[in-house]
Amino acid sequence: MSRTKLTLGLVALLFVCVIGLFLLLIGESVAVSAALLVLLSFLPVYLVAKWVNSFVLKALIGIALVTQTISVPLFVIHRDAYASTGWNAVKDFTFTFGEFVPMYTELAFFLIVVVSCVALFINVFKFPKLRLDQSAASPVLKPATTTKGIGYYLFLLILALILMTPLNLWMFSNGISLTGVEPPRLPFRLSGILHYLTSLVVPVVLAAIYAKTSRSYSPAIFLMLYAFVLGATQVSKGALLLVMLPILYFAVVDRRYVLLSLSAAFTLVAVQLVILLRNVVYVVTAGKSGADSEGGLMMTLDKMVNEGFDNFSITDTFLLIVDRIEGAQQIILASKFNADAIGGVTAAFQWFNFNPWNVFDANTYHMELIGITLPEGFVAGGGGLLSKALLVTQSEPLFIAAFAINVAAYILIGEWIARSICIKYAVPTYYYIVGGVYVLFFYVGSGTLVFLAVLSFLIFIVLMPKMSVRGFGGKKEIEQHTAGPVSNS
Repeated sequence: MSRTKLTLGLVALLFVCVIGLFLLLIGESVAVSAALLVLLSFLPVYLVAKWVNSFVLKALIGIALVTQTISVPLFVIHRDAYASTGWNAVKDFTFTFGEFVPMYTELAFFLIVVVSCVALFINVFKFPKLRLDQSAASPVLKPATTTKGIGYYLFLLILALILMTPLNLWMFSNGISLTGVEPPRLPFRLSGILHYLTSLVVPVVLAAIYAKTSRSYSPAIFLMLYAFVLGATQVSKGALLLVMLPILYFAVVDRRYVLLSLSAAFTLVAVQLVILLRNVVYVVTAGKSGADSEGGLMMTLDKMVNEGFDNFSITDTFLLIVDRIEGAQQIILASKFNADAIGGVTAAFQWFNFNPWNVFDANTYHMELIGITLPEGFVAGGGGLLSKALLVTQSEPLFIAAFAINVAAYILIGEWIARSICIKYAVPTYYYIVGGVYVLFFYVGSGTLVFLAVLSFLIFIVLMPKMSVRGFGGKKEIEQHTAGPVSNS
């Protein structure tokens, strides 16, 4: 272990201990004990996963560990905000330590089976071998090296933003790509095409362009502003976060800690504003969700400002971002869910793999999950991967093991994709970027058309003839990375 990693680890441990001591002093012993339960359940699994030659597996276990370590104590601290039914439902959960034990024991079992299956099959099947140089251990995708090159990519980034912003504003005014709102029917399925173009394709292209800029304050600020525009015009936290991810990622890689702090703070504020914007945009008419966006984004923002910022809370926003991936509330509801509401365990497995295979009654599902029905267009999600491990299986160990094998298959597919693209273009960073994107979409959207679109797109890249990556990797960078010993990590 390097001295830097050891120092960071000790600082993190000290921070956790200080927070834990503070919570004990204010009487939050359940929050501390529940957080320790998560660490004892998940941390050993993560450490074992580090021995398996799969970045996709490590990323998945890491997401589970980090989200639950943060979410569980905050969930307990905010227990007064929850009720038996509704959006903040926890049913008959009473926030005692003993109630957390069976859930997180079952989830630890689920993760152990996942790691065991991946460790076994990754050695049985012949996965592509990675040729990485020594720098691959801390992956860096280098920006353009000349002033002319940096200026070119900055110009390209600004041009793309200038072209996309009017489109996003027009889509907002016409009710296209608003989360939870049925879009207008346009010819040639344009509503769907525009949605996936602006919410998936464009953010990926912008990330690729941003990676080749100087990645300093100027390109970051332009991209941050567009992130808010996209999140606001789609009323979507996920869209905003997707555009912010490359800024945060490269700020860590480039060790620009001031930029990292500023972009992280901006993300928290922007997400909160998007949440407040929903109170102005969404309307419910005759039991069906709709949107009041015809006046355009500026008029809508003006309405939001006039309504005030009484509900503005950075702490709540931080928790919302974590819960967007996987929250403790979702896991609790999943543990109490009866899969018969969506057709039984077999039908639930079908739904996990491909949502259209199991089109169930939304009212029955919501009544079972949160105890109320919702207006048409509104959906209470079933949570991330951990939640689905309990919801789909009804917390039965045999079904959990089968579900873990199912998940392991997806991990192996993602590992094959990430390695294949990395080797094909001889850029080690692609292994981590592709693997990270795959895991994130799978973790929060398994079975959805969005995840399957991402999966299909990545497989298409693997199978299609090699394209020139000059401009998004460069020949010199490729030559540098192809030299070096063979590594399986």
